[in-house]
Amino acid sequence: MNRFHRLALVVFAVFGATAAARADLVVTFNGTIPSQDVAMVAYTKVFAANPVGPFRFAVTPASGDPTFAPNSDIRAFCSDLFQDVSAGQTYTDTVGGIGDLPGVGGDATKQALIHRLFNRHYETATDADRGEAFQLALWELLADGPGNLNLGTGNVTVSTPDSVPAVGIAKAWLAGLETADPTDADKYQLVGLYSGTAQDQIAVVPSAVPAPARPACGLV
Repeated sequence: MNRFHRLALVVFAVFGATAAARADLVVTFNGTIPSQDVAMVAYTKVFAANPVGPFRFAVTPASGDPTFAPNSDIRAFCSDLFQDVSAGQTYTDTVGGIGDLPGVGGDATKQALIHRLFNRHYETATDADRGEAFQLALWELLADGPGNLNLGTGNVTVSTPDSVPAVGIAKAWLAGLETADPTDADKYQLVGLYSGTAQDQIAVVPSAVPAPARPACGLV
């Protein structure tokens, strides 16, 4: 190989790798809004009063990932019960598909159930009851699904009574989730927000931005 070819390969490797790398998403956490406290156990971690609901993030001007525009807002749901985020703090995440999130591990059936939960209920999960129900259902899917979508047993259990509306709603949603409906269709593109130091999240991509494709599966 002559000197010119070696130089061309070096230049291609450097600039090609730079072009392929995704810039980081930089966000500020603005709290769980709206939220309600729930008593629950996740694996061996006991939450006597855990604020549950959608997470609100503001994309900072320093953010370089093109998925979410700087100064826009993100409504996300937690996929990680073992790390924390704090209101007012800024976090740096990597945006990717949901398949590599802890608790998903590339499981195509679980990914399909997560998409089904979003397709059926994300649009209405804006008030305190349904926002909390959605988060509880998502945690149950990640920890125990598929096959044991029951907030009374398994890795995630809730001791708050069913008389609390959010708990009853979450259980009703979970009960029907593994049964396909003719009206089921992917309404949303989902991404994982990955952090090495704080909670990972699942968020909906703005409709004009393409998101990573999810694998097909035979869930019925």
